[in-house]
Amino acid sequence: MNFHLQAAGSKRVVENFSSCLQDCVCWCQLCTHIMVDFPADDVLALNDFTARSAKFLKLLKGRGLTVPLLPEHVAKGIPEMNLLLAIELFRVSPGLKTSMDQVKVSLDGAWDHLIAFESMVEAEERKTYKLMAQGELGDDIGPLPGWSDEFHQMQIMLNHVQGQLQEKRQSASQMATICSKLQQQVSDLGVSIVEQRVKGETVSVFDTRSLRERKKFTKLFRERIQDLLSKESDPDGEHHKCETILERYVDLLQQTYRYYGTLDGGLTISMKEFWKFAKDCKLASKSLPLAAIDVIFVRSNWKSSEGSGDIHNPERELIPGEFSESLLRISSAKYDGSARTLSQKLQTLIDMNILKFAGRADPNKVSDRLLPSCTYISLNAHEVAERFCQA
Repeated sequence: MNFHLQAAGSKRVVENFSSCLQDCVCWCQLCTHIMVDFPADDVLALNDFTARSAKFLKLLKGRGLTVPLLPEHVAKGIPEMNLLLAIELFRVSPGLKTSMDQVKVSLDGAWDHLIAFESMVEAEERKTYKLMAQGELGDDIGPLPGWSDEFHQMQIMLNHVQGQLQEKRQSASQMATICSKLQQQVSDLGVSIVEQRVKGETVSVFDTRSLRERKKFTKLFRERIQDLLSKESDPDGEHHKCETILERYVDLLQQTYRYYGTLDGGLTISMKEFWKFAKDCKLASKSLPLAAIDVIFVRSNWKSSEGSGDIHNPERELIPGEFSESLLRISSAKYDGSARTLSQKLQTLIDMNILKFAGRADPNKVSDRLLPSCTYISLNAHEVAERFCQA
């Protein structure tokens, strides 16, 4: 896509299939380059992004494109839908066909030049051999009359054609690679959605930011939990199963983390908030005394910048990935000595303690807690404004 935008003289670069395409500018520039008489100005004359998207999709539909997109999909920058649109444009665009026809013409022309060049070389070889056979050439043959100049010109022309062919081959290869990747991504997405629907599951598509946030709770770094996995007969399998369990309960983990992380007005879980979490969930037992819970907090927070890769982790505070790790360590310690595997211990902890007893973030309650502070700030600002006006 960036290749065609550059060819059209655009200064824009598409770095993603969401925010970069919301205003339809790149779409219009692309279609202007690869389609015949595409009225991009009519689309860009509209200021509202949704209205632009509606006009743009209507024009594409009139040209035979059958992508099941709504204007909101483009205006909101939904990556999966924009991928579908890109693939359909590259599939049916006459501009791309013209480019490939031009490549074919260049190849045919180069072939003609090569044949002519070989014929000329063959003729000169016959001429030289005939002169040598007649004894008219000595040992030092030297350049034949008229041969050097003609050969030099032909070689320059041949090198020029070969350079053009190489550039076109690279461009065609890049386009083929991009289209192949896009087709594979869309195909994988379609298969995943169909599988979910067959299972009767709710199908939902998350934006990239939401996926990154959820990943923070479900990613367990192998080097950080190696001491737990080393006790298992199948470390790789247990690692995968534990991450699968966290993915299944990621909404619960997010709500619980937000609830306890905001008790002291912050965003991460402090030692005090972690104690509150352990008390609410009834985690302490004979096999897991409070001192062991303190050690787990410190161990989960230990060397966080090396293990988690998060440079924004405050010291002595649990970030999302460390909170999930602490749950795994608590389950391992709480059910130590049992025949359960590590993933089974984690599942038991979630079922018996967190699901039943953990507090969960409620947006309405958070708003109620913030309301007095907001009211106080508003009243003070009003008083300051009155004094300023009176002065």
